[in-house]
Amino acid sequence: GNLQNFSAVRKFRELTNLSTFDLFGFGADDIPTPEQVPELRWFWMTSLPETEAKAAKQIWKGKPGMDLRITKPRKPEWLAQNLDNPFRGWDGAEHIPAAAAKKAANQYRKTRSQLMKLATQPSENAQALEAVAAYTQTFNKMGFIETEERDEIYMALRGILDALPGDTLQKDSLIEKFEELRDF
Repeated sequence: GNLQNFSAVRKFRELTNLSTFDLFGFGADDIPTPEQVPELRWFWMTSLPETEAKAAKQIWKGKPGMDLRITKPRKPEWLAQNLDNPFRGWDGAEHIPAAAAKKAANQYRKTRSQLMKLATQPSENAQALEAVAAYTQTFNKMGFIETEERDEIYMALRGILDALPGDTLQKDSLIEKFEELRDF
């Protein structure tokens, strides 16, 4: 998500623990300093913009008694490609191979792009069905998929379909094709 007014954390002078995951939209100037939150002893930030990650490390590095963990700094290119990608959480997950995370993100972008284009053209449901079939087959080849991933895959497709302009494509038939082909 995008975090607004992160600088307001400075007002919590007795704050002892602070952890964020997959939060963006704040600047290096918003990160609280040891002087502003003097009781902070545990500060973890995972998956955040690269510039802000560097700033957090520099601000807090060397503070006695601090449990500092700043991980998965995200480059601007990564943010541009993944901020709205529902599979970005797969990147770096312990049980998901890096290649599979990359494939999932790429397939999502490809399917979204194809369906958005097809939604503006009359009578393109056959090509849309092919796009959904390719999407589904990509995930059928992944052996680690359990309940949570299954839900994420479905919800990602549902999100694409819900974002399509107009009613040119038969969305129900696309979901039916997904359900028919999936074996995870």
